[in-house]
Amino acid sequence: MPILLDDSNESTWNRRHHMFLLTLNNKLFLAPIKNPKRIMDVGTGLGIWASYELQVRLGDCRIDVFHIAPGGYIEHSEPTPKLVSDDSSVASGDIIHHCYELAIEATQKFGKDIMIAPFIRKRIEEAGFVNVVEKKYKWPLGEWPVDCKLKDIGRWNMQHWLEGIDAWTLRLLTQYCGVRQFPVLSAIS
Repeated sequence: MPILLDDSNESTWNRRHHMFLLTLNNKLFLAPIKNPKRIMDVGTGLGIWASYELQVRLGDCRIDVFHIAPGGYIEHSEPTPKLVSDDSSVASGDIIHHCYELAIEATQKFGKDIMIAPFIRKRIEEAGFVNVVEKKYKWPLGEWPVDCKLKDIGRWNMQHWLEGIDAWTLRLLTQYCGVRQFPVLSAIS
């Protein structure tokens, strides 16, 4: 789910970083590397996880080709914008389901595909990477889980959604789907 990278969304990016730390048990990455020396961080937000003396901002750029040394690793995180439930409590016709459908429609009209998470592994393999490992994690929305870790992630994720939903969807829904009132805000209030 795209998040604007500006000062108004700094807390959203920081919250997302914190949710990753909770999810990964305070690990910054999962690749089996000890004491990494060269890391290229592309499109990961504010870069607060990196403590390097030099940060290079490339702006809005596209990298067509980059080389990874043999034995090197890539890590890619791609959350799905679709909210699902283990017990089917998010059903067709639900306001959350409707907002997801609008977001898909809006991003397609915008020329982007935000529903790429299910295809990432295949795309990485098609690019020639081997020994691809895919891990899927749940980020609950709210404090409903019994599991303490998931409850904590859910608490952070609820705040993430409440503060971030405008930045993620308002322009797309009003500009590309003709939505004049924002239904999610009234539904979750």
